[in-house]
Amino acid sequence: MAMSPFKQFLGIRRDVGLEKIGGIAATADYYSDDFVLGNRIWAAGYKVVFSHHIIQHVLTPRSLKRTLGDQLRWMKSTRFSRPLGHVGTGLTYAVPFGVLGLVAGAATGCLALGVGLFAAAFLNRVVQSIAVGWGAIGDRRALYLSFLYPVRDFLGFLTWAGSFSGRTFFWRGETYKFSKGGRIIPQNRPAESAVGAKL
Repeated sequence: MAMSPFKQFLGIRRDVGLEKIGGIAATADYYSDDFVLGNRIWAAGYKVVFSHHIIQHVLTPRSLKRTLGDQLRWMKSTRFSRPLGHVGTGLTYAVPFGVLGLVAGAATGCLALGVGLFAAAFLNRVVQSIAVGWGAIGDRRALYLSFLYPVRDFLGFLTWAGSFSGRTFFWRGETYKFSKGGRIIPQNRPAESAVGAKL
């Protein structure tokens, strides 16, 4: 199983796709094992299909420090498994550009323009929360808590920026290092395989 608190549900025929990519063990040393599995199935000539069913998320109470630590670890994983896409992710955040517009407007004497740019970015994230979270997913919290999503957007950007700070991460008492393609290497025990820590 992947080293995240989320359950991932993948369906694949053992006699066709799984055997052709070398079995599930072929993904054991990857943090984003679900991504690697889907990629290898696609490379083997099979079609990858996303389910149309909506999966409900349950968030367990945790400290902000632990939550941000998990987010940073996942972001680092994406940085190594999908490097170009990860760089492009920085362009998908709206609030940081709104803050930049506000600062630039204040610095150039165009405060009204800066406030307008920030307000547009803030409103963009509120609308996105309502349209996707409530409109598409049906989560009522995305409607009445939509004003919090711009904060999440900004924290997401900070986490994304922090993902370029290094390649090591700490998980369940052990330190690992990301290598090319998202493969993980344990740093304080023999590096034959990281599969034991993922069970």
